[in-house]
Amino acid sequence: MPPQFVATPNDGNIQFVINEAAGSPNIPDRGLGWELDVGFDWNLLEGFNVGLLAAYWDPGKWFRYACIDRSVPNWNLPGHGNFWGTQPGRSIDSILGGQVYATFAF
Repeated sequence: MPPQFVATPNDGNIQFVINEAAGSPNIPDRGLGWELDVGFDWNLLEGFNVGLLAAYWDPGKWFRYACIDRSVPNWNLPGHGNFWGTQPGRSIDSILGGQVYATFAF
């Protein structure tokens, strides 16, 4: 049976449910984490722009259950006993990214 998406009527959250894996963790979609984006465009001359874009993402609790951890014994044989190949207590590093760009128009 394929996975299903179920909307709960009380709080409106969409939850991912796998019917074959009874007792699997069900983390609400608000556990995805948060992201901050900052940027600017600077028009130096007519037709010449310089810009900067920076982003920071902190993954939430959902990814602790979604990302397979190969250090878990029998990670390739997921089941209730090994948290389906995940390690819920681990922390996932944040991601920092940036972009510097220049555009010219003649």
